[in-house]
Amino acid sequence: LKAYPSAVEIFTATIAMSYHRLLQIEWLYGVLAKAGFTDKEIPWAASMIKNCVLGFVTEEVRITSLSVQDESEDKNEKYTSFFENLPNDQFYYINRLANETTKPDWDEEFQFVIAVLLDGLIAKLKEST
Repeated sequence: LKAYPSAVEIFTATIAMSYHRLLQIEWLYGVLAKAGFTDKEIPWAASMIKNCVLGFVTEEVRITSLSVQDESEDKNEKYTSFFENLPNDQFYYINRLANETTKPDWDEEFQFVIAVLLDGLIAKLKEST
């Protein structure tokens, strides 16, 4: 999806009815069925995974696009400085995490997000068996 950022818009604006999209859904349903999810849970889990991936890519594309539009030389430093200089008594966590939020490692964050989601699905699966 990162290679074709406009694909996210297509995914979110349409209902999956094309052959290739249906093949992707079929594959994911199969993975979830083989893992042991019930017929009721399979579409829910698939939807969670889809929404997580689409949401993550949407955010990355949005932030990257905004960053490209900002023509200042050191835009990350500008944003970091802005957040670090907010009143600490009102924005303690935003201030403290300014460096993390303005200089994301998208791949590392995505791996974390997917791992947490999958761990949660696995825990739910174990809970119901």
